[in-house]
Amino acid sequence: MNNKIYILFFLCLAFLLASCDGFLSVDIRGKTTTPNLFKDIDGVRSARIGAYQTMYAYYSSDFYSYAEVLGDNLYVRNQASSTVKDLSNFIYDEDNLMSYGGIIWRYIYEALANINYILVYQPELLKKYPMHTDELMKIKGEMLFNRALCHFDLSRVFGQAYNYTADASHLGIPVMLKAPSPTYKPTRNTMKEVYEAILSDLDEAELLFQNVDNKDPYYVSLAAIQALKARVYLYKEDWEQADRMASLAMSDKSLSTGEEYVSMFQVFDVKGKEVIFRLSSGVSRDRKLIDFFSHDEAASVSLSDAYIKLYKDAENLEEDTFEKAEDIRARRLIKLVKLEGKENQYLPLCGKYDLRKAGEEPLKDEEERYNPIVFRLSELYLIRAEAYLQQNKLELAQADIKKLLARAYDKSIDEIELPLTKEELFEVLKEERRKELAFEGHRFYDLMRWNEGVYRDDNTSSSVQYIDYPNVKFVQPIPLKELENNSLLIGNPEVNSKNTQTSK
Repeated sequence: MNNKIYILFFLCLAFLLASCDGFLSVDIRGKTTTPNLFKDIDGVRSARIGAYQTMYAYYSSDFYSYAEVLGDNLYVRNQASSTVKDLSNFIYDEDNLMSYGGIIWRYIYEALANINYILVYQPELLKKYPMHTDELMKIKGEMLFNRALCHFDLSRVFGQAYNYTADASHLGIPVMLKAPSPTYKPTRNTMKEVYEAILSDLDEAELLFQNVDNKDPYYVSLAAIQALKARVYLYKEDWEQADRMASLAMSDKSLSTGEEYVSMFQVFDVKGKEVIFRLSSGVSRDRKLIDFFSHDEAASVSLSDAYIKLYKDAENLEEDTFEKAEDIRARRLIKLVKLEGKENQYLPLCGKYDLRKAGEEPLKDEEERYNPIVFRLSELYLIRAEAYLQQNKLELAQADIKKLLARAYDKSIDEIELPLTKEELFEVLKEERRKELAFEGHRFYDLMRWNEGVYRDDNTSSSVQYIDYPNVKFVQPIPLKELENNSLLIGNPEVNSKNTQTSK
């Protein structure tokens, strides 16, 4: 890593240290160094890598597990931290910067600050380095995508689902389209305005990437931009655009099957044939996701009975039962750990993060990290199927669902039978999203946008067995430091004790 990337990291650290005065309106210490970082093409190249690193920082941390802990696929175990237990019980602390809400807010707005610095200085570099126009325009497109993803992810944590109000006039998050400054006092935009800003960035990025040929899933591509648009339109319930964008994003991809499917999760150096965008830690080691989901008896969470029962032939927690399961997701992505000192008792864990080399070779030090998948082809099939279903294109929806089931059961598409009615097919689709995208940060957001509550089974370790929709506890509180520093910001009803002006 060269010195200019270190400079960017020091800027990030200064941003973090100054956060006692608020994340969005701080005077960045060391800001006089910022122009030096962008004075030449090498500086912006380094900043670009640094921006990807800050995106990785929040995906590899609490953001990826947040939507799973709030959902119904997991039990939180005794050895989990009090922070995880509180989240499972919908207990929030607006004053705790190390809570889930505090960390997610800080990490994502830190990423946005870095991204916006690049976007601010990019036009000056275009004038200075016209011979690098193509590269600089590509960097701009990458940062527009990253900014859109940051805003979308923040809106899912701190705002109710897009369809919470008929016109999406309820509060979203502050849209951050410029670098922080001492005078920057943002207000919260409506959810409609947030989505408009997201789609505006993505539309521009899509134009910039029309002639960019990138097949490396660790960097933004045209397919990644279109995949994010498909997901945004899905949440927006713009079904026609959702199926159109999903179709464009999946045009040159094919599903991973058999061992390829398993290896994209479990083998460190496999990018994944169906992966469209994932984030890399670079040279740093980060095994938070591995420890949280998959670290044998030390894992923070185990799989709920309700999730296990989705696999009809794998309901008994016996090792050979899972090995014989028809569905590859049960057979190869559920990890059974024999409980020490307890005969024939197994702990069911998520195996997606059980990184290993073929033949169970031990991991090398540099491999003890997980590179989170943000978009892959399977999700696009599910997005398109749901969009088709909502447009009453039942045969097209069936065809997409059948492709995923055929892969899961290693059968031909003709062998898969599905119900014909829209209502029954929708239930199949929801179950497939629950199984296929499990533990990848989707479950709770799906329940929110479907206007469903969280219903956990009787054996749940949480004190909250069910929580109905709609509910004020479906969103995190805005960090109290932000509200105290900026009187223009409005907190979320009930979960914020202060500065919660009347809102929809």
